[in-house]
Amino acid sequence: MQERVQRIPLRHKVLIANALVVLVGAIFGTWITANVVSHNEGIRMVALAAGFALIGTVISVHINLRVIRAALKPLEDIVATAERVRNGDYSARTGADPMRDRELEQIVESFNSALDQVEIDRSQIKVLVNSVIAAQEDERKRIARELHDDTSQVLFAQLLRVSAMKLSDNPEIREMAESLEMMFAESMEAVRRLGHELRPPSLDDLGLLEATGALVQRMSERSGIEIAYVTSGVRERLDPAVELVLYRVAQEALTNMWKHAKATRASVSIRRTDHQVELAVDDNGRGFDINSENASDGKGLGLGLFGMQERVELVGGNLEIIGNRNPGTRVRASIPLNE
Repeated sequence: MQERVQRIPLRHKVLIANALVVLVGAIFGTWITANVVSHNEGIRMVALAAGFALIGTVISVHINLRVIRAALKPLEDIVATAERVRNGDYSARTGADPMRDRELEQIVESFNSALDQVEIDRSQIKVLVNSVIAAQEDERKRIARELHDDTSQVLFAQLLRVSAMKLSDNPEIREMAESLEMMFAESMEAVRRLGHELRPPSLDDLGLLEATGALVQRMSERSGIEIAYVTSGVRERLDPAVELVLYRVAQEALTNMWKHAKATRASVSIRRTDHQVELAVDDNGRGFDINSENASDGKGLGLGLFGMQERVELVGGNLEIIGNRNPGTRVRASIPLNE
C-alpha cells in the first residue's frame, strides 16, 4: 500500500484530493438541498450556494496544503539533515514517508546514499590519517634516537679533541680551539633541543605533566614570553595515545603563539575530571580569524590547525580554537577518558 501511494505523482495527488472535495461537496450539497431546502422554503438558494462555495474553498485549500506539505516534506528533511551533518552528526539520515512524491523520494535516497559514501570516505581518511600520524611519530622517534646516539656522540668526540687543542703552546691554536669548542657546544645544545622537540624522552619516561612542563620552560626561554603552567586533578599516567595528542597540541599551540601571535604572556593548563582531561593554551596576542587561517596562508598555520584537529578527533576528543578573544587566542582540547 505504501509503495502504491509513493508511486502516485504529486500532481495526481492534488487532483485526487480536489476531486474528493468536489465529490463530497456535491453529495453533501445535494443531501442538504433535498432535506433542508425542501422543508424550509424561506432559505435563499443564493445564500446557500455561497455558503457551500465558501466551505468547499476552505476545505479544498486545507486539503491541498496538507497534501503539498506532505509531498514536499523531504525537502525540509534534507535541509534539516544537512544542518545536522554540518554540525558534525555524520550519522544523520532522512527517513521515508509514504506521502512523498516518488521523484522527491528518489532525491532523498540519492542524498542518503551520498551521505553513506561520505561517512565511508571519512572512515577511510581517518584510518589513513592515523597511519600517517603513527608513521610520523615513529620517524620522529627514530630521528631523535639517531641524533642522540650518533650525532651527539660524534660532536662530543670532536669537542674532546678540540678541548685537547687548548693545551697547545701556540696561542693561535688555543684561540681557534676555544672558538671551535664554543661552536661544538652550541651545536650539541641545538641537537639536544631538536631531539627533545621531535620526541622528548620525558614524555615516555615521566608522562604528560613533566614533558609539558619542560616544553613550557624551553618555549619561555627561547621566546622570552612569560608562560604560566597549571595542572589540576592529574594523579596518574594517562593513556599513552592521549598523552601524546595533548603534548602535540600544546607544542603546536605554543609554537603558533611564539611565531604569529606577538604575545607577551601565555598560560598552559591541564585539568582532569572524572570523565575527561582538558588542555588549554591561552595567550594575549593579536589573535586571528580561524576561518581564513584554515586555508593555506603561506605560514603553515592552517596546516598546523588541521593537524591538531585530526589528532584530537582520532582519540575521540574535541578541539576548540577561539582566535578573536580580543586580545588573544585560546586553544582548548578535551578528551573523554575510558573507565
